[in-house]
Formats: sequence, C-alpha cells, structure tokens
Amino acid sequence: MKSSILFPILLLLAALQSYSQTPAPTPKPTPPPGPLIQKRAPSPSLWRVTTIVSSPKAKDNQHSENPSKANASPEGADKGENGTTTQNTFLKGSNNVVRVNLGAGKDAVTIWCLAGVQVAEWPGNSMVARVPDIKGPNPLHVDLSRTDFPELAWISPDAYNGEYTYNGARCLYYSKKVELPSDVEGSAPTQATVKAFVEIESRLPLAMVRDGQLTTWAWGTAPQAPLSLPSAVAALLDDQKRQARMVVAEAVKPR
Repeated sequence: MKSSILFPILLLLAALQSYSQTPAPTPKPTPPPGPLIQKRAPSPSLWRVTTIVSSPKAKDNQHSENPSKANASPEGADKGENGTTTQNTFLKGSNNVVRVNLGAGKDAVTIWCLAGVQVAEWPGNSMVARVPDIKGPNPLHVDLSRTDFPELAWISPDAYNGEYTYNGARCLYYSKKVELPSDVEGSAPTQATVKAFVEIESRLPLAMVRDGQLTTWAWGTAPQAPLSLPSAVAALLDDQKRQARMVVAEAVKPR
C-alpha cells in the first residue's frame, strides 16, 4: 500500500526536477539606447547606394545562419548571368538641398530635391522637367518625404537581433519577414526575410539583404558649402512659382 502511494510521488518529484533543469528560452535582445536608425543623413553628407540583384543560385545564400556572411559584400555576391548592378549617388548640402545622380557615368540623370519638389536634369543640361509625385512606379522619383533611407522603413524594435560586425564595423543587426510586391501585375505579394546592418555609433545604414538582392551604403566626405541649383533648374522652379502665384491671384479675384 505504501509503495503504491510513494511511486506516483517519486514520479512527480522526478518530473519537477527535470523541469527545473530545462534551460529557459533565450530572451530576445533589447536595442541599445538611441534611434534604431537615423531618419535623415547629416547636412552635409555624401553617400553612394549600390544594389546588386543576384542570380537565383545566389538567392539561396541569403538564408545563411550567420548574418554577417549573408551576401555581406558586393564582392561576395554571385551575380551570375542574370546579375545586375545599379548605383545612385546622393549629395546633401548644408542647405538640405539633395542632388541625386541616378546611375553612373555620362548618362546619369540628376534629380534635384528641395522642399518637397523634385526636378530632373538630363545629361548636358539637354532638358529639365519637374518629377511628378504620382502613385505607382516612377524611375525618376526619389522618395525622401519621410526618410533619406526609404528602403529601411521596415526597421522596428522587434526586428533587432543583436550586434554583428559587418566589414569591420560594429553594427546593429535587424532581421524581419516582410511582404514584397510581386513583379507580375495582379499577383499576390511574396514574403521574404530582410536583413540590415546599421553602424552602431552613427546609426547610419551600411547594408541590406533581401531576396537575393544586396544594397550597400558607402559614406564619403561632403563639401561644406551649400548646394547651388543649376541655372536651368532654378529658372524652371521660378517659372512654376510665378504660375502658381497667377493661379492664386485669379482664384481670389473679385467676380
């Protein structure tokens, strides 16, 4: 009788002891004090954004367990036959005017961004035109309305995954599963894991990896002088201001 009572008690004690020895789950790391990432680059600033779209073979490497080895450098990205590279250069003056060179070389189109207005300047001042702020794809529109780094708007506290060293720099590492729009019209968006490395001192971005695509930010030294608009761009803006004043004057004219 005693043994029939003691046996379940011993089983219970053994279960409790086993439970107490089970390691507790590792708590998710907490981001250090300060912004997760800067919304704006300092004035003045100079940075180059390079994006490499890799071959399907290289996409598999994105899911490496070590985030610092997941396509961590342009040299390490296997572009393959289908790989493409784009490069845009941003120069922000001390007056917060931003000049963006879309592409590289003599064929690069320059976008001038100031006070919510964007003007495109084609090579050799052959033509200037205001860039419309429209919904949908627009290769000439540079969305700097909320941040200088719209590609990283997904970064949030829950995406923080600790510190890692990227190309010798101590970084905050973020990783999150997000929805990516489909390239095929009418198709549903796909889900992919996006990873980003943000330099811990400046809180400026250094790299992002998503769905076989590597984007890097290379920072340089910007001139201290304010950016001056080319004469053709300044003339276009003055003309549009004049037209806007005429519209307002006509609207308030007594009838």
